[in-house]
Amino acid sequence: MVSEPTATGDFETGMPTLDEPRLMETLLRFEQAHRRRSVPDMRACFHDEAMIESVASNGRAVPPDEQADALASALDDGVYSIRDWRYEEVAPQVVLSWTGARHLLEDSGMRDEVVCRLHVGRKGLMWRVKLFRTREEALAHLEQHGPSLGL
Repeated sequence: MVSEPTATGDFETGMPTLDEPRLMETLLRFEQAHRRRSVPDMRACFHDEAMIESVASNGRAVPPDEQADALASALDDGVYSIRDWRYEEVAPQVVLSWTGARHLLEDSGMRDEVVCRLHVGRKGLMWRVKLFRTREEALAHLEQHGPSLGL
């Protein structure tokens, strides 16, 4: 399912053209913005039609402005932290990432875990992001649902 895009893109799979910015560049900008705790710079990494699951949004897929609000709230809670960023570029607009994440749970508990994210880009920005436990689950989901990730 995941393949290199053609020079004109692939209408059926929604894969990008080769002249689009690579999603990896945006993820590295996002990581730096996250380290600086700059919510506006993180928001600038999201496509306007994005749906993003994250630790900050308690695993709910939300649109970009709501995701930015969730990040701002999480950064203010005194516990939330993301660390140890690792990436695997599957295709120019498909990237897997892993990070350590510490965050508050809705029931007043706290979790410290490694999170696997599948990122799909549009125009070099984060368009779909979904959380998984493993790389294999993420890739199987991409194979089954395509670039939209069913979001």
